[in-house]
Amino acid sequence: MILLEKKAKIGGTPERPRVTLWNRIMHECGMGIGTTIKRVRDGNTIIITPDAEGKNKVSRVMNHGSELPVIDLRGRILDGWKGTVTILYAVGRITIKLNK
Repeated sequence: MILLEKKAKIGGTPERPRVTLWNRIMHECGMGIGTTIKRVRDGNTIIITPDAEGKNKVSRVMNHGSELPVIDLRGRILDGWKGTVTILYAVGRITIKLNK
């Protein structure tokens, strides 16, 4: 079940694209601050899931006095991506799809 669907622009530079996810709903997805995650890219889709053995962690950002979870994607995982993406937040997973 999709909790939230958002569109976002890919930032950064063409050589180093960047997508940053930060939203309160990430707690409901099981990805609160400090959660270890696994990121897998399959073509034009990236799937992020909680994984106790993952190499990356959910960070935090302060926004108007509130702590929010944040996942910052950049570098090789986004190679060749430009334009916009659709982000689907669901329980246990976040899916990022490149819009063509």
